Amino acid sequence: MGLLFSLKRKREVDYNNAIVRLVVAAILLGISAMIMTQALPAMVTSVLQPTYLSVGIILLALAGGFFLPVVLQLVMTTLGGKGRYVHGLFAISQTMLVMSVGIFIFSILAYVPVVGNIVGAMIATVLIAVAYAQLYSLTRNLYETDMITTFIGVSILITAMFMLGWLAVGSMGLTSLYQLGGIPSTLPLKG
Repeated sequence: MGLLFSLKRKREVDYNNAIVRLVVAAILLGISAMIMTQALPAMVTSVLQPTYLSVGIILLALAGGFFLPVVLQLVMTTLGGKGRYVHGLFAISQTMLVMSVGIFIFSILAYVPVVGNIVGAMIATVLIAVAYAQLYSLTRNLYETDMITTFIGVSILITAMFMLGWLAVGSMGLTSLYQLGGIPSTLPLKG
């Protein structure tokens, strides 16, 4: 339980601890994706390739886990906080770890008949709420800011995450349309 719910003081945060939490979170998310895709019909599973999906999710979680602390540090230091990259890395990796445990428990309980999805969703909801609370608390403590500044900084981080996702999905959609022939490659010339 210490790994999930420990709040560190600024001087106790180190890269090794943060990276271990991030790697464990990424692996749990990958395993969860593999478990959840096994419940899908064979037609969908053959398209998704659970192993490739799991590896992709692990790599995406690691990339996001190392990139988001940069954004968090930039936002919090711009707002007047005092902290380094390792503080953002610890806050993000701790948040990802607790959320990934909730998602992992949900993916396992989804196989329990009748009540598995409900109980799993309740447990995942509680752990995700705890993860966000820890993100606020760790950011406030590690960047030495007040709660209002922390709320603004984390809100900016979450907004930036949604914008990044929106841009990524939008660009993939446009690329797919172009490849399918839905968007002309050149503008028609007027004669």
